[in-house]
Amino acid sequence: MNSTKKSQTNYRTDNHVLGIYTDWNRPNTDNQDPGAIGWYRIVNPIAKLGGKIVGKFVFKPTVENALEMKSMGDIWFSKLADNEGINLFYGTHKEVTGAKLVIDLDDDPITVNKDHPEFEKLEAKKDMRIKMLKVADHIVCSTEDIAQVVRPINPYVTVIPNAIDTKIWDVKRKKRTDGKIRIGWMASGSHLVEFPFILPVLKEITEKYPQVEVHFAGIVMEKIEGEQTFHHIGTKNYADFPQWYADLDIDIAIAPLIDSQFNRCKSNIKWMEAAMLEIPCVCSPTVYESSVEHGKTGYIAKTTGQFVKHLSWLIESEELRKKIGKAAKKEVIENWTIDKFLPQYQELFEKLMEKKDITVVTAITGGKDTLRKQPESKGVEYVAFVDNDQKNDQWKTLKACDKFKRDVMNAKIHKILTHKYVDTEFIVWIDGNLTLKTDPRRLVEAMGDKDFAFFKHPGRDCIYEESDACIGLGKGIPSEIGEQMKTYAQFFPEHAGLCELTAFVRRNTPRVNALFESWWAEICRHSNRDQLSFPVVFKDEEWATLKGSIAEHKGHPQLVGNEYVTYSNHNHYENQ
Repeated sequence: MNSTKKSQTNYRTDNHVLGIYTDWNRPNTDNQDPGAIGWYRIVNPIAKLGGKIVGKFVFKPTVENALEMKSMGDIWFSKLADNEGINLFYGTHKEVTGAKLVIDLDDDPITVNKDHPEFEKLEAKKDMRIKMLKVADHIVCSTEDIAQVVRPINPYVTVIPNAIDTKIWDVKRKKRTDGKIRIGWMASGSHLVEFPFILPVLKEITEKYPQVEVHFAGIVMEKIEGEQTFHHIGTKNYADFPQWYADLDIDIAIAPLIDSQFNRCKSNIKWMEAAMLEIPCVCSPTVYESSVEHGKTGYIAKTTGQFVKHLSWLIESEELRKKIGKAAKKEVIENWTIDKFLPQYQELFEKLMEKKDITVVTAITGGKDTLRKQPESKGVEYVAFVDNDQKNDQWKTLKACDKFKRDVMNAKIHKILTHKYVDTEFIVWIDGNLTLKTDPRRLVEAMGDKDFAFFKHPGRDCIYEESDACIGLGKGIPSEIGEQMKTYAQFFPEHAGLCELTAFVRRNTPRVNALFESWWAEICRHSNRDQLSFPVVFKDEEWATLKGSIAEHKGHPQLVGNEYVTYSNHNHYENQ
């Protein structure tokens, strides 16, 4: 069923999702009511999808504690926390239980404005925030700018914008008859950095228009004195905010934002909230230029002079205020409501909980290759073992073995002993220079009722000829290969068959795993050229033969290519 065609009331998920909206274990956090971001990013979407919501969960280093958390949700959808060691709790709890951790972001987690009132505190905890991003199975953020910041840390990122719930904005505005024009700025302490820019604007406006009042809400750390200036604390629970905002009866809203890395990662919430009360808004281009149509759904002001000009127009024309306010509300209802974005949450949760039965595995060490884009296939996961910090939004990258002196062995252990690292029913191996042409399920189908399927070697059918070719091409150590062939010559015949092993498919069963472990023992005992030991270990086995050859060359009749993978040259070749 196409989830995008469901009505808002029908959005549900079978996935067991736990939404966690507060940072726990911090002092003075007895109030568990969600603030604006907790409500927008956690409470509203997760509740609408049928998930459980908690404001506080006390972590303990016990299995019982992990299981308690798992009983509330298979997916933990949490605001970013930076309490010391919180990554260890999350990491161990999800590993023990198999739960998936999704971290939600509404701000740049790395760069903070130096004028932010909590700059030093936030800067001191930056490393902990990075650790949390690394431990997450997925990251959801409100803007593409945030996504660009976090992708180098964790490539599994989905952008889902902040969105309005029209139900809580079904409120009545109190209409005043005092002749005053109220300008409102709804902002947190992080917006103190905007004061040097906007205060001259407000000073000029209040001097020019004695009937104007300026109402600050949320910014209470630094009060601006004056008969035309008023300060408000706001509400503890965001669900109460729309009515509280309506009761202020603001005539014009402002949303100033200086152009900085931190501010570019913010969203258009201030404009959307004002729009729901049909309040026209004058905004900085930072963030708002992409959603506000200048002169129709609001005004974009780049300079203090432009702020004064557009505020003056709105102050002097009640008709203009109504026109802009109504157009803004229409735009938000058409394009920025939560029901428009719930399918994205649902799709993400379904993907995270999707049962995987095939793992496609590769290993890249020594800089020999880079991860290649593969087909997206349902029920398939991609796992790459790498020795560098490669990030990829398709491949799950894990640290490659580093116990061997030779890079080729650090990669090959993952090729042969894959069952030690993954637990899906089927395993597809591809070398780092191969790209799948099709759904890997077709390789599983080609295996039929056999336990594995391999490509026949296109040029040779004898391990002794292969050993000569390996030495001639500089592949492997000649003394090791020579000793290996001397041993095999005592019992293994010539021309007994040869396989091309840069790609294959196999089952993950105890019998097959034991066979591959015997193969690994031969590789460790002799040379690392796995195609030399394979025929010896598998001499009594039957397998399906995959049609064609890995490589394709028009001038070589035996290199006909195949329907499953595409071969490319390695980034570079080393004598291994």
